[in-house]
Amino acid sequence: MVASSLALRAVGAGREILEETGDPAQVTMRGVARRVGVAAPSLYRHFDTVEDLRRAVVVLAVEDFLRAVAPALEADRPPARAVHAFVTAYVGFARLHPLVYRMLVTDSEIVHELPEVTTWVREVTDRGREVLGLALGEDPAGTVVRDVGLSGWLELHGIASLPAAHLGTPWPDDEELIASFVARTVGVTRS
Repeated sequence: MVASSLALRAVGAGREILEETGDPAQVTMRGVARRVGVAAPSLYRHFDTVEDLRRAVVVLAVEDFLRAVAPALEADRPPARAVHAFVTAYVGFARLHPLVYRMLVTDSEIVHELPEVTTWVREVTDRGREVLGLALGEDPAGTVVRDVGLSGWLELHGIASLPAAHLGTPWPDDEELIASFVARTVGVTRS
């Protein structure tokens, strides 16, 4: 099924609202209709409920995030460089889209309610475990990779979100934070 031009424009407008607010609840039929220049009832031909529109907007946001980070994990890159590229892309997305990033990782139940999102995230996570396992010389399904991955994600989330939340702190630049993180995580310094 091909989405109509109006449906695509509506999802794009909803994505703009999400970018500005970080809150899917702020994506309303009236607000989206105003942005695309139609009456709100016109949108109900494409979305049965406002929740359907919100889900489509969140799916687009997740797709944007995965498009930003997934290519870093491609198989043609040495594992330590793939980890570095992934971390760089992850932090880059968080910097460019701070409210959407926050919603994706901390605020939104809607993200976890979408089966397609769960599948995509699982695929990227599984590939990330494989790459991390190769970089560490460990079994991707083992506890070492699990523990390093979880503690790494905690630190990565801090790198991605704390500098913007605490502007008065004299943070190193992102490249230095990322290089330090990668060196501690996989024991490789960037050349």
